[in-house]
Amino acid sequence: MLSHAEEIKTRLFNALMLLSEGEENILRKVNEVYALLQGAARHHQEAAALSERLSACAIELKDLSFAVGHLQEVTNFNPARLEEVDERLNLLYALEQKHHVRSTDELIEKKEEIGNRLLKIANLDQELVRAESRIKELKEELGILAFRLREKRTALIPAIEAAVIETITSLGMKDARFRVELTELEEPGKFGSDKVRFLFSANKGVEPDEVSRIASGGELSRLMLAVKSLISASNLLPTIIFDEIDNGISGDIASRTGDILKRMAGKMQVIAITHLPQIAGKSNEHFKVLKVDENGRTYSSIEKLSPEERISELALMISGDSALEAARATAKELLRNN
Repeated sequence: MLSHAEEIKTRLFNALMLLSEGEENILRKVNEVYALLQGAARHHQEAAALSERLSACAIELKDLSFAVGHLQEVTNFNPARLEEVDERLNLLYALEQKHHVRSTDELIEKKEEIGNRLLKIANLDQELVRAESRIKELKEELGILAFRLREKRTALIPAIEAAVIETITSLGMKDARFRVELTELEEPGKFGSDKVRFLFSANKGVEPDEVSRIASGGELSRLMLAVKSLISASNLLPTIIFDEIDNGISGDIASRTGDILKRMAGKMQVIAITHLPQIAGKSNEHFKVLKVDENGRTYSSIEKLSPEERISELALMISGDSALEAARATAKELLRNN
């Protein structure tokens, strides 16, 4: 409208002149026709009806003339306002493109979003003060909890060391030493303020060192069995799996290992993968893992052994021959003592 205000005003003015303001305007002509029809109406009934219709048209034309005149008066050509509106629209279109929105409503939402962000930035100093205060509180709380944890660890270490040494001694390592070492960290972490190390030595004259550096395969198996049996005594685990805990052991030590596993099984489910008959013979249930080659592929399966199958399997583990009578007798003896 602002862009075409001058044209609109001119056209409205010309329309008004034709309707009612010009010398030969429409309303004047209508009135002349109305007078003629009124004269004829005195002598002709149909002419009277036509004059009434024309009277209604004259009323409508007068109203239309008034409306056109009012619209013409209120329509103003304002170049300054036109420039202002153009600049505003250009700004809005540019902002819509910049913020990837499709309407002024979405642009207003974006404005409010940015405003909220700026408000948060304005309050950032206060937020930082609150956050730093909260961090300080949490560090103090963490320090207290870490101290309590260290006290509990320190109190329990002698009993843990004694229990582990007792177990590994029973497993044939009479000269073994085991020590738990706590080193305080600079900053507490999720496990407290201590670095915990297990130090071990299996022989006289050898200072205990970290288990991963000093223990052989067999020693590590027995040490882990001792530690895990200690854990099982606290009922911390519902099930424990030993994958070849018999690594590096045999004979009497294997039998003692089986005794420990059986004792653990009184409090939790114990699954042991073993090649030793001394351990397999002490289990409540015996499963055999099988591998079968079919059509160029290897398939693994597992099956539960019956009492008779257990005797054959244990005899095979003892001698390599499941039919050997001496081996079968030993297998039966293992199961009888279970």
